[in-house]
This record gives sequence, structure tokens and C-alpha cells, in this order.
Amino acid sequence: MEANYRKNPKMGEGFGLDMENWSPQGHAELVTKFRHRPDDPVGQMLMAHPDKMIERSADGMSLVGRPAFRLRPTRSREQAVELAREVIDRYATDISATNELADAVSQRKAKLTAIIRVCQDLDQMHLFTDGNIRTITFLVLNKLLIEQGFSPAIMDEPNAFDCMSVAELTALVLAGQQTYQKYAS
Repeated sequence: MEANYRKNPKMGEGFGLDMENWSPQGHAELVTKFRHRPDDPVGQMLMAHPDKMIERSADGMSLVGRPAFRLRPTRSREQAVELAREVIDRYATDISATNELADAVSQRKAKLTAIIRVCQDLDQMHLFTDGNIRTITFLVLNKLLIEQGFSPAIMDEPNAFDCMSVAELTALVLAGQQTYQKYAS
């Protein structure tokens, strides 16, 4: 890895989107989610350019007929802390609401969805200059899974949280739990 790669305009901060971590459904969810957050840099990009919320990468690379993109959120430390608090508070509300569901199967499904949403929101906000997916997918995801009585997950493609749909991520997390169980036994 080259020195100061984060200061390289070709790399920049943010995350790249490709066929491993992008789907049309995930992109639609991302657009819907951030369009309603005008104070967030991602929301500002959506308002300014609704059809081009992510910019073309510096090299103009194209994958399967679709350009590779780089999302570049920039915010102050204070903004990042406030956004993280909002997401975590929403997660706590979602988890609390699962107790009102009638059956255990519905409760577990709602808890897993809440865990996936909070992890995806934190990843897509890209709160840190570096290490976002490692922090969120390897640490936060597994911490929340364990807290809610689930098995940890070993994700084959942790970057899927960048721009896959919640339904797609649910399937990937369930597969990751099977991978964990395989190695745990």
C-alpha cells in the first residue's frame, strides 16, 4: 500500500461501489434513506444531483456496463457523533419495539433487521476516515448479534453493507452465521 494513500485524490475517502457490494435494490434503499437527510453530506449530494448521488471514480473504470463509483461523505467530528447517536437511538427504539411482537419468530426477524439496518447506516455514513467496514462488520455487527441472542457471523464480503438491500444483507448475514458455526464446531 502506498504511503498516504488516503490523501491520494485517486483514492480519497469514502467507499467504492462495484458488483460485490452494490445492487439495484440496495442503491434504491440508499437513495431513499439519505434523500431525507438534508443536513448530512450524502443527503446534500442527493438533493443537488438526485440521479448522480455518487461520482464517477477518477479512473472512469466500468464494471459489467456500470461505472465504478466512489461515495465521498465529509463531515465534522461533531456531525459524525450526532449522526451516530441518531442511528444508535433509532436502533434502540427498533429493538425495544420487537418486544411487542406476538411470536418469537417475528421478534427474531425484526431484531435481525434492526441489527442489519444500524450496521448499514453506520457504514454508509462513513464516519471514520479509515476502518469503517472493519469496525462495523467485524465488531459492531457481531457484538449486536451476540447481545440479541444470535450467532456471530463471518461475512464472505463485508463490503456488502455499502450498497446492498436489507433483504440481501439478511441472507448474507445468515450465510455468515453458518460459516461461523462451521468453524466454531
